[in-house]
Amino acid sequence: MRRILLYSAIVVFALVLLYFWITPPNQRDILVVWIGLGITAVCAITLTLVAYDVFSAWRGLCALVIAHVASQVWLQWQWDLWNSPVVLIRNLNVIAGLVLAATFFAMLVSITLLLIVRDASVIALGMAWLGCPALLMVSALRYRTFETLDVMPLREQITLIVPMCLLFLFAGAGGIAFLVHLLALGIKEIGRCQ
Repeated sequence: MRRILLYSAIVVFALVLLYFWITPPNQRDILVVWIGLGITAVCAITLTLVAYDVFSAWRGLCALVIAHVASQVWLQWQWDLWNSPVVLIRNLNVIAGLVLAATFFAMLVSITLLLIVRDASVIALGMAWLGCPALLMVSALRYRTFETLDVMPLREQITLIVPMCLLFLFAGAGGIAFLVHLLALGIKEIGRCQ
């Protein structure tokens, strides 16, 4: 069953990528785009959960981060492809965007698995504790005012939203995981004392 789910998710994701690559943008309405993003999210989450032995380890998360950063770099480097008259070339950015979304959802699941399986709550809290001020300082140096943040172009929003979401996940889920593991250790210690 696990293998069937794995291959099904891979095939469906490949079909979604193929569809968005060969279909011109004017033939896709907003509903089709949202359905494609939804299917991408379901496939990414399914793949991550089915292959939990890989993605509940640090090497799995690192592979997802590398794929995510590569798609971010592609989008920033090839942003002008959105204006290409050739549909297949313009849609390469759409493919990069779908890979970006898929790796983002997979990273969320992988981090959650790490928090549950590997007790990475202290690492997550440390990353949030260091990352939030660093992101705030970088944003303040770059944008100066909140008004500038409101009119930030999509190209820059893509690079800023992912670290913000991950830092909130680290802080929230890391705190919950820390309390759960602390409670479990307390119950074990009480059981040993009796």
